Amino acid sequence: MFGSNPRLLLAALSAALCLACPSRRATDVATGAPPPPAARATPRLVVVLVVDQMRGDYLDRFAHELRDGLARLREHGAVFKDSSIPYAVTMTAPGHATVVTGSTPRRHGIIQNEWLDRDRRVATYAAADADAPIVGPPGVDTAALQGRSPAALLQGALGDWLKRQVPQSKVYALAFKDRASVLMGGERPDGAFWYEPSVPGYVSSSYYGPALPAWLLEFNASPALDAGYGEPWRRTLSPERYDFIGADAVATEGDGVHTTFPHRLGAASDDDAAARASYRKALGGSPRGDALTLELAKRLIAGERLGEDDAPDLLMISLSSADIVGHSFGPDSHELVDYYLHLDRHLGDLLRHLDASLPGDYALVLTSDHGVAPLPEITTARGGSAGRVLGAAFEADVQGAIMRVAERLGLEQPFTFFAHNEAIWLDLSAAPDLDPAGTRAAVAAELRALPYLVDAYTYEDLAGQTHTPDRPWLEFYRRGFVPTRSPDVQVQSLPGWLVNNRPRGTSHGTPYAYDREVPIIFFGAQVPAGWRFEPASTVDIAPTIAALLGIEAPADIDGKRLAF
Repeated sequence: MFGSNPRLLLAALSAALCLACPSRRATDVATGAPPPPAARATPRLVVVLVVDQMRGDYLDRFAHELRDGLARLREHGAVFKDSSIPYAVTMTAPGHATVVTGSTPRRHGIIQNEWLDRDRRVATYAAADADAPIVGPPGVDTAALQGRSPAALLQGALGDWLKRQVPQSKVYALAFKDRASVLMGGERPDGAFWYEPSVPGYVSSSYYGPALPAWLLEFNASPALDAGYGEPWRRTLSPERYDFIGADAVATEGDGVHTTFPHRLGAASDDDAAARASYRKALGGSPRGDALTLELAKRLIAGERLGEDDAPDLLMISLSSADIVGHSFGPDSHELVDYYLHLDRHLGDLLRHLDASLPGDYALVLTSDHGVAPLPEITTARGGSAGRVLGAAFEADVQGAIMRVAERLGLEQPFTFFAHNEAIWLDLSAAPDLDPAGTRAAVAAELRALPYLVDAYTYEDLAGQTHTPDRPWLEFYRRGFVPTRSPDVQVQSLPGWLVNNRPRGTSHGTPYAYDREVPIIFFGAQVPAGWRFEPASTVDIAPTIAALLGIEAPADIDGKRLAF
């Protein structure tokens, strides 16, 4: 009846499969928590929770140990099982911008965490703005810190849509990382805050206002900021319960020395001030960084009275410690499992807080900005193909390719370049008579011969629209093309290979499943629970939230409303 169409077959099987899917029941067996109570059609508050570097398989992989918030979302949320990021260069800045704009980097402009501005020939950070100095507590000197704002964002975001249509609504963004908070907030939120260890505490910039709110100043001055100081990060469970993930001691984890529990946070010192400063810099590499952010989120909800009137409000939270832990220890580590056990509990606390303060009048969306690759050494130990190419070696290979091209073109000196991750910007200004397209093509051809690369795409390849079935990944890279920002040559490494400056740990930034597949879960009294098998993308999150809020999404976005 269905022929060879697997989508039709999958749709037909959904009714049968739902017998095994999570559904609302009187009581959640895993958590003991009830499903959200009945409520009006439009929630008073929507919380967007981005867990930085959360792969799509984690909720299933760790399900047997989840008992609280994550288990509750999995049990009582609308869980999209086929969910992913629709572009290739999977990083924090573009990931957060995509979630809130409903568009790929080609529209919103945030192509990486950092890029070379093609007109000014300067490296540009995604959240940088020299005209928006940092705002910290009174009396704290923040002059040495770089300013931050969403100046690089080329498109309005979910919060901007909401405030244009419902001016009384409040919009806030909160994260450990500055770029996550700044880009989630969009063009004109009521506030955006992030952690700065040198302050210490959460800060903002003059773009959002001249001073920090009283509730934030109170939090920064409270004992909560140094909770856990002097105590190492210890396991939550007995050691054998982590064995399903793999070995604890892996030589290329962390700093290569402290690779097993417990983990000291910060350097030891007889000087208490120095020890505290070291701890504050290190706490983001443990579950404590995100516990701090979630505690502050509860203070923000109360301090700004979110959800207390008929105008719907929006709170966007990014949990950045997940990314720091993941980079250091990887997806097959005891540390990562322990991080998610902590997150499970802390998220449960947040949901209970929302249950008490806004019963039935809130919704929460869980997703991520990107995934992560396994440590190459673990992949090879398991029989796979993987490896590391450090930045210096990659730049030497690029330099060699450029020298060979320059020699063929009769140039006295090879042109210079700027390489960042797997992107290369060429400086052809010293040879104005060169054909830029031809030169880029020649360099790309040389790079394709490198044994750790799949392909190399030129500026013209990225700008084009011609379907190329022999280059199946090109369309994913094209969705990140911005004429004034994109590189002259974008390379693509082999699956499992890391091309960066990390001699240990792991990273992300490719179009492969481990980097692109992320969770998407909608949760709330307005959301029917159950697993959904139709494809979903992170560009679909913002227009779906817009529908929940009862507002219109712009026509010039890439995403669509997801059906519950």
